[in-house]
Amino acid sequence: MKLAVVVLVLLLVAPRAWALNEDSQGEAARLCVEQGLERSSPGFSACVADTARALGSGNPATARQQARAAVDADRVCRSYGIAQDTLNFRQCLANELERAAAR
Repeated sequence: MKLAVVVLVLLLVAPRAWALNEDSQGEAARLCVEQGLERSSPGFSACVADTARALGSGNPATARQQARAAVDADRVCRSYGIAQDTLNFRQCLANELERAAAR
């Protein structure tokens, strides 16, 4: 009986959670692009993940800040002349995003 209740709850709740996640992901991608990040940028997926997490938590202002930080990190790393398809570029992005979060 308990298993049937758990299954029923999962069937009712999971589709809504998935839809919210898809909505958050789409909105996050839009925000990242709107802030100036190219979809082909190595930092795009991280931008979408961080921004979607903030949107999913109901923090649109934080989501916009996350997207802006990703764009800023991308620009800084590009200014160093690091090839975008390298681990060094990804590490640079991580370092810059960590600095932004510490501010």
